Amino acid sequence: MKTALLLRCGGIGDILILTPIAKALHQKGYLVDYWCGSPSGPVFEMLKGLPYLNDVKEIQRVAGVHDCIKDEDENYITVEMLKSKYDEVFDFKYSVEDNFVGLNKRDEWRRTINSNYQNWIDLSLSWANIDPMKVSAFNKCPEIILEQKYIDWAQDKTPVQNKLNGRQFNVIGIQPQASTLIRTLYHAENLPELIHKKYPNDIVVIFAGKWICITPNGRQTVEVPDGYNPLLCSAALIAQMNCFISVDSGSSHIGEAVKTPTIGIYTTVPAWTRTKYYQYSYAIEANPECFPCFTLDVVCPIEKKKAEDSLTEREKDILDGAKTNKNPMDYAKKYNVPPKAIELEYNSMMQRLQAISTTEPACVRSITDKMILDKLDEVLSSVHQQSKAKILEFHEQVMVIDSHD
Repeated sequence: MKTALLLRCGGIGDILILTPIAKALHQKGYLVDYWCGSPSGPVFEMLKGLPYLNDVKEIQRVAGVHDCIKDEDENYITVEMLKSKYDEVFDFKYSVEDNFVGLNKRDEWRRTINSNYQNWIDLSLSWANIDPMKVSAFNKCPEIILEQKYIDWAQDKTPVQNKLNGRQFNVIGIQPQASTLIRTLYHAENLPELIHKKYPNDIVVIFAGKWICITPNGRQTVEVPDGYNPLLCSAALIAQMNCFISVDSGSSHIGEAVKTPTIGIYTTVPAWTRTKYYQYSYAIEANPECFPCFTLDVVCPIEKKKAEDSLTEREKDILDGAKTNKNPMDYAKKYNVPPKAIELEYNSMMQRLQAISTTEPACVRSITDKMILDKLDEVLSSVHQQSKAKILEFHEQVMVIDSHD
């Protein structure tokens, strides 16, 4: 059997969206190993047990440079040394960041179309030499595995409230944080109160560094038990939700993987580039004139430029010198100050630029509470209609069985 190695270091979403590629390679007859690493934590544990993956290992970056995995004796081995053991290597290290991917047994790097202008699962399939048109939409969705202990733990943290006074209610989740400020929902703290006003009996579970469960009777921090993977705990909680509100982050792809209706908030890229084939996705997109901007920067490029434009001519001159690696001594002579003064002035200026740039951009401001609440109404109505349809279908099946009896 041919062997294939899939490699990806990045965020949760970057790793999860390659599970359809692993499945497609498996269906083509490959024995697939997937090695991945993430600053978000041990994402690889979400993938252990997927039937189309032969082996899953965690990539760890050693000395800030070398991507390594551990062998049976806990020794670090660089990934590059092990690539030659495989018939095919699909290295997605730069698939989003620089829009090109690994050698794949070829002599040159392959340049590709920018992933922000294409659906990234289709592009990833293409990068793996698989025709995306020959893969069904159903097989283009991320998948994870949850152990029963995580499911039991999550059920104990939220739906147990459903038994109180026989009430029926929804569990609504909110994850407002992303790795960049231009995809983070600043005003999310308003949502729990607004949701409770509209749905007084519902439970809101919001992520603020930790998950906080908010009921009409108060709030409680959801603590992760010792020895449990916090990412799997989050995934298990999301799986218990009737609706999950998430910014454009890895958690929105977890929502799809656990089949939870997910309201995805997209401020920088069109939603279809990420969720075109998703079955449980309900998108909200930003609507300023600058949308889409396709930026991966921490702050808004427009706000960053405004901050730089506010500098004095002297500050702009020093900043330009730093960008072009000019000798600071030249600027010390030019402005008749010690070199240390230029260094201090530059550091102070960079802190001020960061402070001015770190502001809520137009794309995030365009996402209003009303937009989110209206979409929540739409999703909950759809979910309830589907539930009624399933109940009716079940009763009809029972009636057919009874009539046969």
